[in-house]
Amino acid sequence: MDTSNLTIDDLSKDRNSADVIYSKPPNYTVQSTESINCSNTHTQIHQPQSTYNINYLSPTINLNGNRIQSTDKISTLMIAGPISGAHINPAVTISLMTIGLVKPLQCMFYIIGQILGAFLGAALVYLVYLNQFNKFDGGIRQMTGPNGTADIFFTMPSDGVPHWNTFLDQLIIAAILMIFIMALTRDFNHMTSEVTKPFAFVLIIIGITCAFSINAGAALNPARDFGPRLFGSFIYGRSDVFSIDNYFFFIPISGPILGAIAGVWIHQGFTYIIKNYGDPRITDRVDLAAIRQKL
Repeated sequence: MDTSNLTIDDLSKDRNSADVIYSKPPNYTVQSTESINCSNTHTQIHQPQSTYNINYLSPTINLNGNRIQSTDKISTLMIAGPISGAHINPAVTISLMTIGLVKPLQCMFYIIGQILGAFLGAALVYLVYLNQFNKFDGGIRQMTGPNGTADIFFTMPSDGVPHWNTFLDQLIIAAILMIFIMALTRDFNHMTSEVTKPFAFVLIIIGITCAFSINAGAALNPARDFGPRLFGSFIYGRSDVFSIDNYFFFIPISGPILGAIAGVWIHQGFTYIIKNYGDPRITDRVDLAAIRQKL
């Protein structure tokens, strides 16, 4: 039976006929020619002659990507933690400087090292996967589009998200992170041991990035964005990496820094309330006097 000229009504009438063959839509998820490029901000599924941008990540892809990204935090905290406190985030370092835990000169050297380390890390990734970059884009580096690779190195906002929204996003997540860091590192906090603290930090980072990656990639760390962006200026164009998305580069720097400062002072405010106005009725559960001495 020739079905080339049949209408939908004809097919519906003959749907029980054995002569009518219905073809299934192509299943792109099982083709061997596809590849998946995962990042914090979005996932691109690349297929022949078509590109599907998925701005809403599936929980599995999002969790796996952030879990892989967070494994380096464990090694960093375990290696550098006993020496310097593992200062890898300028936002954390600057916020601690505002309460006198880090000296200004010390803070400056920390930030230089943080940005330099992120720059070298991006360069190492580029060199290791240079052949894969060339296969993907044919040797022509593009920041956005079907063959764009810039979001491998630095964050970019999702389509249609205004700057004020991304700034608020970065502000909130940095404040959450800093409150958690301050609470976890208090001497009287016995919920975790020194051995388990790195894993606790990684868990909160995974939770934050999984929850807040959609808008702007949940940078959290200005060095993690600015260092690779500096490296990207050598392969994508020195001005393009900073002017893209209406000079978005300033958001992952200012948002986390101001958010971390807000977070550390929110925590300081709560500890001040506990120290001076703690309810004596809870002393049967918490040694309030000991807490006051350590505060």
